[in-house]
Amino acid sequence: MEVLLESGVSVDRISVIISIRETLATVCSWVEQFSFNAHPDSLVDNAVLAYHTVDQILKEADALGIRNVTFDNRVLELNKSRIVLERFFDQLGLSHQQQVFSDWTQLPRMGTPESNIFFADEPELYMSHDFHEKVIQSSGLNYFPKQMSKIVANLSREQVQKLIDGGVFKVYDRLRLRSVRDLELEIPESTELERYLEEISK
Repeated sequence: MEVLLESGVSVDRISVIISIRETLATVCSWVEQFSFNAHPDSLVDNAVLAYHTVDQILKEADALGIRNVTFDNRVLELNKSRIVLERFFDQLGLSHQQQVFSDWTQLPRMGTPESNIFFADEPELYMSHDFHEKVIQSSGLNYFPKQMSKIVANLSREQVQKLIDGGVFKVYDRLRLRSVRDLELEIPESTELERYLEEISK
């Protein structure tokens, strides 16, 4: 962010969006998507670093007076997507049309110039042919919880302990509370760790 400011971009033209989901659901998805080219243990280590990096980015944005919004996708579990998106756009100071709250299929395909949504190039090491397909083919913003059976199948007890020891669950909870504050909508405390530990003890 300092690079942008030093290059002459004004603070009011920068917005930081932090998109998060529950910890185990996140890391499980990483393993599902990227373990073809990286060992799951390395992905767990990367997750610990990533969560703390996001935490640091938010602190930097706050210190520099840069507008930022934290979006925990679990907010969609208990709230209508229309309300969530209205709050989100309002926090960013962006205008919006009612169509974005309902059916996206009539809008320009994401990833095309007409959509004004662009996917950054990914390093070949982490390239996955279908990584963006769910997004591109979606018809709206919805919440899809990660099944606990998938989490148990993809994350070992030792890997989850790494996340605990790395303080990742505490970082997630701080981010969840920021999302509650930013969107002014309810997001309950996560119980996924407790559910995971209960499941593997059976």
